[in-house]
Amino acid sequence: MDPLGTLIGIMLGIGGACLFNYAPVLKKEALNTLDELTLKRFGSSIKILITSKGWMAGIIMSLVGTALFTISASILGLLTVVPLMSFGVVILVIYSVKHFHERLHARDFLGIVFVVSVPVFLALSEIGDVQANIETPAVFIAFLLASIVIVLVAIIPFLVNFKLGNKRHSGLIYAISSGMTWGVGTFFIQATLGLLKNAGIVSLLNIAQFFSVFMTFNEHVVASIIVGISGLLIIVMSTFMQQIALQRTKLAVASPISQTIINIISITGGITIFGQPIGNPFFYVISFCFAICGTFLLSKFQKQDQAARASEIQGTGQTTKT
Repeated sequence: MDPLGTLIGIMLGIGGACLFNYAPVLKKEALNTLDELTLKRFGSSIKILITSKGWMAGIIMSLVGTALFTISASILGLLTVVPLMSFGVVILVIYSVKHFHERLHARDFLGIVFVVSVPVFLALSEIGDVQANIETPAVFIAFLLASIVIVLVAIIPFLVNFKLGNKRHSGLIYAISSGMTWGVGTFFIQATLGLLKNAGIVSLLNIAQFFSVFMTFNEHVVASIIVGISGLLIIVMSTFMQQIALQRTKLAVASPISQTIINIISITGGITIFGQPIGNPFFYVISFCFAICGTFLLSKFQKQDQAARASEIQGTGQTTKT
């Protein structure tokens, strides 16, 4: 590739990563001024979001960032571009501290370093293309079982917290649960792409071929529509849960935790369900360990920070009474 093309690809990748990771800043800024979002009032909460100009600006920015990142990946290759997402996370952390005055301790920064390193090691893992056919019974059963198990695991802590009526850690739980369910959404996206490929659609960029095959509504196309809509609903719900996490906890904690869990679940699913080969398992294991350590550190010290704030509020209340 010529140097100019490489430079353009890198600049697009960095620009896309920055926009994608700055979008939560706009969302967080808007969410801080909105009424509390809840799953109980899902319809009204959605209306609150889509009528917020600041939040919609964040959504548009994330879409533009995703588009630039995708173009960059088409120029340089996905494995080259993925590490650039780490640069965007750094921008996110800087804004969260400077703009929202969020308190980050040394161990918070260590957790963020682990999280930022995950995309780099995933790229070094050299994960290959999908090999398995989603319409193979064994693959389809594995796809369904993995999706059900992960969704159940994501729901359990949320239900326990809801039953106890404890809101202290609800933002953290929403961040983790949204990441897990979003990861399941990527399974459905991958399955949809596999079904479209079986239908004869080789590339989504070939618009003429896409519509000519899609309009035949053969069994593969119909199956892709059903799976695709199901995946879209999961992603919409996961995105809504991410907004609750952003509203109730630190920006520098919610976004990295959610994004890291999405990366690990989607790639692990690609390997175990869809047969994507790993060129370098050593780096994949490192990325997996870093993801767990980073998520643990950020979640642990998010809890400690919330407990400290609660004690400060209690102490202030006692002083006032005195």
